[in-house]
Amino acid sequence: MLCFLMFIACDSDIVFLKNDAAKISWSIRSETLDGTRVLVNDDILHTLCTPDKNGTIKESIGIWGQYTIVEGGQTNVYSEFVATPLTYAPKLVDTNPYNQWNYPGEARHWVSGGLYTFRACYPQTLMESLMTEITPTILQGTVNTAEIQKDLLVASTYVDTNTANLSGPVPLDLKHILAAIKIRVAAEEGYDPGNDAITSCWFQNQSDATNLFATSGYLVYSGNETSTMVWYPYESNVAPMYVWEHPTGLSFTEGGETYLYTDNADNAYTTNDGWLLVVPQPVKSNSLHLCYTLKNAPGKVFSRVIPEITYQAGYKYSYALSIGGADATLTLTIAPWNELDSSYNIDL
Repeated sequence: MLCFLMFIACDSDIVFLKNDAAKISWSIRSETLDGTRVLVNDDILHTLCTPDKNGTIKESIGIWGQYTIVEGGQTNVYSEFVATPLTYAPKLVDTNPYNQWNYPGEARHWVSGGLYTFRACYPQTLMESLMTEITPTILQGTVNTAEIQKDLLVASTYVDTNTANLSGPVPLDLKHILAAIKIRVAAEEGYDPGNDAITSCWFQNQSDATNLFATSGYLVYSGNETSTMVWYPYESNVAPMYVWEHPTGLSFTEGGETYLYTDNADNAYTTNDGWLLVVPQPVKSNSLHLCYTLKNAPGKVFSRVIPEITYQAGYKYSYALSIGGADATLTLTIAPWNELDSSYNIDL
């Protein structure tokens, strides 16, 4: 049975639920990406958000929260968390009796009758630098994927203390805000590439296309009881995008597992095990090209059109580029970020 303590201030009656079962706490869950060692999943979140032995925080999940409550016939709004860092820490502070996701300072307690809205983001410091506004009800700002290749996550949750089960932590489900692309290269069946190798690749808009593919976008993630994510892509041009170059070239064979955007520590786009992160947006027919060069064809640029598709937040898009000399074919596999098997295949 819950124990109630009454505090009276400013002619208001606020009932705090003051026992361990009524502490505000979370369980953190993230969508996972097919065994990757770099992009964020639950294990990686635990590691990155664990302070070092000196207590220094490397990364954190930022929490913003508020609650509304009726007092004397009037609805009032109170702030509960403001950019509060949530870290995976041993219980040096006892703010979470259920797991090791703790926040600093005194434990917060649910207010009986309160309607709570929470918003969260990861990694906190980077997201705060990118976003123009973060409150319990909205997160908005610009992400330039030509410069930022980080797996960015957001979450929101709504808790009605009149109906919610407060005897455990509140699930906070982090969602990926970007789409992920990977490109595998192999020789077509029966084609022997010899010592040939992929030396570079990039994406490029068709010069006369409309609604060009954009590397930047403005995100609006808003709502109270439920939240929606909307992207507004911008900053598009016909210059090469996401340029990857390999000093010696990556060889490829029939049925091989050669991936672009890997094996070059000096390239900004090789930090995610070959996954390229892009702004969710539609790709119009005949507007976007995948371009590449080969070691045995110096000075020549090969390209394949990316057929019409809509890249969605939290989905992974695996392209297979099969090269048969001057010709090549693309096969696309699409799956939600948290599914191990592809949802369907598309021959392009």
